[in-house]
Amino acid sequence: MEKNTSSSSKGGLSLFPKIRENLSQIPVKIAVMSGKGGVGKTTVCAWLALSLKKLGFKVAVFDADFTGPNIAYAIKEKVVSLKAKAVGTEDNYTIIPPEVDGIKVVSSSMILDEGKALIWRGPLKFKLFQELLAFSDLRDVDILLIDLPPGTGDESLNLAQMIPDAKVIIVYQPATLAVEDVKRSMDFAKTLNLEILAIVENFSYAVCPKCGEKFDIFDGAKLKVEPDLKLPILKEKAFEELFDFVQKKVIPRLKK
Repeated sequence: MEKNTSSSSKGGLSLFPKIRENLSQIPVKIAVMSGKGGVGKTTVCAWLALSLKKLGFKVAVFDADFTGPNIAYAIKEKVVSLKAKAVGTEDNYTIIPPEVDGIKVVSSSMILDEGKALIWRGPLKFKLFQELLAFSDLRDVDILLIDLPPGTGDESLNLAQMIPDAKVIIVYQPATLAVEDVKRSMDFAKTLNLEILAIVENFSYAVCPKCGEKFDIFDGAKLKVEPDLKLPILKEKAFEELFDFVQKKVIPRLKK
């Protein structure tokens, strides 16, 4: 990337109006989150991006996992590092995000060399979060997907503040620890008034390649959702169900 976005003098809450302006023309914004790492959240986000693109929509992904930015690789194997351009002046510039398989990707990997760690404390990551959302060229985007890091930390709070109209898809696996943590993600969304679209159970089972028998990978812990929430839990054929769910529940929002 030709301009390091972290060098801008802008800070605090001053970029919130710019963020709202930049994202206001995007009809649908969906954050994919999880309570615990390793449950396939990034894979679900990448699959969703590719599926929506195949349906003819213009898709962008904001990789908010700054210390593990690998959504580009999940979209297209062997794409590890990204290069972007910043055009304009120091105080008024636009980041031209790269495209991976026709999907715009906004990521901290645009300012990192391959294999290099981002060793920043919260305030710097908060600043980068703001600047990437405020100055990235997201014109003509129909759907913005946000790949959050696991848990309910700074990045998730930043999302709730900066993109309050984002909807949420939560990913978990049927293991006791993951179920306990997904409850926290659900509570986070409820507390901050973020609408949960669906919950995806990943790794529901494996299939023996020799005999075709299904077997549990984890301990088979079940997630119980309050009936009044009316939340769909997509599992077993989660990707197919998610695709069907998106066609019925998400795409109609683009046509309003």
